[in-house]
Amino acid sequence: EAVAELVVRAGASLGRDTAAFAHSLVHDHWVDSVSALRALSVSDLIALGLPGRLASLLAERAEQHLDSGGEPLATVNVTPRGTTSWIGPAQPPPPPPEHP
Repeated sequence: EAVAELVVRAGASLGRDTAAFAHSLVHDHWVDSVSALRALSVSDLIALGLPGRLASLLAERAEQHLDSGGEPLATVNVTPRGTTSWIGPAQPPPPPPEHP
């Protein structure tokens, strides 16, 4: 999910585990697209329980994400308990070439 990806990546850049915030935004508050995230102000995000630094960074990254065409940089699976179970490339790397 693009929103969970943005939250987790923003948290990582701040040195924080933000999987629980990602889960809350997507599952509890139905912010399930970058467009929906972009429609929220920093104040709205803080009111939903996000720390101010994370809210500011998310607002900035949501703008950048849509301006860049919105291609996902990673795949993030946020479990129902709000923990990140996997983060990896959006496209798996190609298999190594076979040598005869």
